[in-house]
Amino acid sequence: MLMGIIMTGCSSDKNKQILSNNDNEAKQQLAQEYLRNNDYISIDLKSMSLSMLNAKTRAAIDPQDEVKARVALYRFFKHVEIKDDQYVCNLDNAQQINISNDMFQMLKKSLEETNTALKEAKDRGAELTIPPVDGEYLNSLITFTD
Repeated sequence: MLMGIIMTGCSSDKNKQILSNNDNEAKQQLAQEYLRNNDYISIDLKSMSLSMLNAKTRAAIDPQDEVKARVALYRFFKHVEIKDDQYVCNLDNAQQINISNDMFQMLKKSLEETNTALKEAKDRGAELTIPPVDGEYLNSLITFTD
């Protein structure tokens, strides 16, 4: 399963205040700002993804970190396509999308694990519909709704 969570600092206290109120419009604007400015994003995928598994810890995730996670996922998946029923990423390194190497390696590993699961299911004869990484999917990563 593909997962992703990101944590990094932001220089704007105003953004922290707005996002503490879970304002989806403010999240949307901040995501667009991160994309426009190509700000560096550092990641702690493991701890944030574990927090997402529990409703109580999920509620404690900083909304600004959620925005950063989605932007990093957007940057990564913008370079993923399907070839021969497998997800393929055409990136060589984290610097190409301005994220930490740890996050990049974790996303690549997650993609490999997804591909292994797809291949195993196909080998068992399962009929698969592999969701495309298209504009609709990419937009869903940076669109915030309740």
